[in-house]
Amino acid sequence: MKTIILFFFINTALFSGMAQSIEGIYYNKWESSTGEALAYTLQLNEDGTFQFLSARSYLEGQTEKTTHAFGTWQLEGHLLILSADKNLNQDSKLAVWIDNNRARYISLSPRNPNFNLVKPSLKFYESKVFYAKDMELIKTETNITSRD
Repeated sequence: MKTIILFFFINTALFSGMAQSIEGIYYNKWESSTGEALAYTLQLNEDGTFQFLSARSYLEGQTEKTTHAFGTWQLEGHLLILSADKNLNQDSKLAVWIDNNRARYISLSPRNPNFNLVKPSLKFYESKVFYAKDMELIKTETNITSRD
């Protein structure tokens, strides 16, 4: 019996050390057939703050529009809650959009055979903006443009 309990605790310690961290950079880009594109990048920092970048590329000959939002995040189980800091945000529309959004953190267990094949992601299920619902951002190593 002692051997079984010891085996359980060793496996739990090993697998918890292999668990994926939610902190990092999440990204996704959607392109239309006309050449317009919309990209979202969300950087979750270890200190509980986030930076959200929205970049829109217009048709040929027009410039790209980029907006930022800043705030804090918290994790409740696998649920991520974003809260915009209205004092730091220059674009109030984006701050309103991002405030109190909720996403589910999706990752595979290290014991799953597909663990290395599926990247962790955030799937938004609650938002004040209709097009953000069911939006998925995939964890990546892409750098985010810092605030100037």
